[in-house]
Amino acid sequence: MSQIVVSVVDIKDEDVKTLWDRFVGMYPETGHHHFSGYLKAIEEAFSHDLICLMASNKTTGEVKGVLPLVGIRSRIFGDSLTSIPFYNYGGPLYDTDVTLKALVSYAKSLKNEGGYRTLQLRCVNADAGDLGLGVETHKACLVLELPDSPSKLGAGNAKKRAKLRSQCRLAERKAEELNCKIEQRFGTSNDLLNDFYSVFSQHMHSLGTPVYGKSFFESVMKHIDSVITVVYWDNKPVACGWLFVHGSRVSIPWASALKSTNPYSVNSYMYYNILSKCIEEGRKTFDFGRSTINAGTYKFKLQWGAEPVQCYWYNDTSDVSPGHSEVHAQQQEKFSLAVKCWKLLPLFVANLVGPPIIKNVP
Repeated sequence: MSQIVVSVVDIKDEDVKTLWDRFVGMYPETGHHHFSGYLKAIEEAFSHDLICLMASNKTTGEVKGVLPLVGIRSRIFGDSLTSIPFYNYGGPLYDTDVTLKALVSYAKSLKNEGGYRTLQLRCVNADAGDLGLGVETHKACLVLELPDSPSKLGAGNAKKRAKLRSQCRLAERKAEELNCKIEQRFGTSNDLLNDFYSVFSQHMHSLGTPVYGKSFFESVMKHIDSVITVVYWDNKPVACGWLFVHGSRVSIPWASALKSTNPYSVNSYMYYNILSKCIEEGRKTFDFGRSTINAGTYKFKLQWGAEPVQCYWYNDTSDVSPGHSEVHAQQQEKFSLAVKCWKLLPLFVANLVGPPIIKNVP
């Protein structure tokens, strides 16, 4: 008989929060976004149901595993239970397969009892593959072990690295030719947050994607150790990145550059400065975040020397109708049409109506 018991806990309780974060800290490779601060930011900004599962030894009370879940209720997109939406990493953290099975089994029961259409666990290992779940493997996170010098940044031989550095300096050369000023700032001020959001919202609009509300980023800044970076071209914000800082590891969950700056490689300029700063500060690992495998962003991250970490998105879904593939194809057509229509909206309208929509898309 298993000695593992799973229960729903409240991480607002200081004692529970301490136990939770202490356990998460034991999993530096996979638990980046499981810390209580990341979860509180979602709950505070979006008012979604936060369900934190903790597995413990029924005799000793020792924590053996955790699984954070976010319940989203949406008439448009359906009700979903996800670990973890809005960030790059999720899924259960656990000591043994017995604990993993107990956590997943409990999550499945919550999904069924709560009437959720889907349960999705966004993992970076294949351990849950034998638990009767479907799996998607179209995504990967790109992670770079930082060299000891910016001159060593880049994949391939010295010639390829030199070419990359030259590309990164293109923005400076163009600015000089045009008698413009280019600079990059780092910090946590409200001014930087406003400039970050200005660039980020414009970029999302150009992609035909609704943007998160600024209140979400305000909550993230409140609960998570973050640094904002913004690139200014002639004193106007044109590129931005949001950095999570955890010990020797830095990750960039959100980054954008205005399309008008593409000919000047401002995005490469920004990333080179970010990586150089990380190296100067003695950071060891840089996480470029998640991309669809072989997409443009995936290839962009590879050129810096990053290595892919396969994502395994495990699904337990109630949508198993015979015509599911045909329905999925129809949904993709509708999505493409929605993207085209969204791009036609004025920016201020998109920024107004986008946040209530995107908060329900895990």
